[in-house]
Amino acid sequence: MSRRSGTGYRLDWRGPQVTEQFMGAIAAGWTKFGLKVEGNAKKKLFKGHGVITGTLRRSIHLAQPGYGWRNDNVTASDNSPERGTRAVTPLVRGTRLMLQVGSGMDYALYIELGGSFEGLGGVGGSSFVGYRYLRGGLTDAKPDLIPILKAEVRRVFPGRRSAAGVPL
Repeated sequence: MSRRSGTGYRLDWRGPQVTEQFMGAIAAGWTKFGLKVEGNAKKKLFKGHGVITGTLRRSIHLAQPGYGWRNDNVTASDNSPERGTRAVTPLVRGTRLMLQVGSGMDYALYIELGGSFEGLGGVGGSSFVGYRYLRGGLTDAKPDLIPILKAEVRRVFPGRRSAAGVPL
């Protein structure tokens, strides 16, 4: 606001621009958080714990909702493509920002949740409890969500204060 002599105050309203900047900052933070979840999920898989060739670990990546995960399925090998570590812009619906972290490998859900070996052509019906690598990656990253979002908002709005007067 600026004071104009004799005519009161003049308000220069920039609500739509501020909203756009804010949503951009939150989207950037959401992407950073998604990459952190992806990285944590990959750390949960290692030789003897969900890794034989590394194909599943390399297949974990960020995507927008609606992504065709089935197209990611490849034959397990030591030289399968790395699909992760790429920033993905969240899907925006109103004020909702959405990202997914996962893998399109046919056996990814089995390694995540476990199940019976008998259903996969195994012998004797023994069961596997699963490694919960995706769920664990999210759980490990959750404490970093608010600091990541705050850092992105501070980057876009340096020196600003909240409505309560608290520095952002």
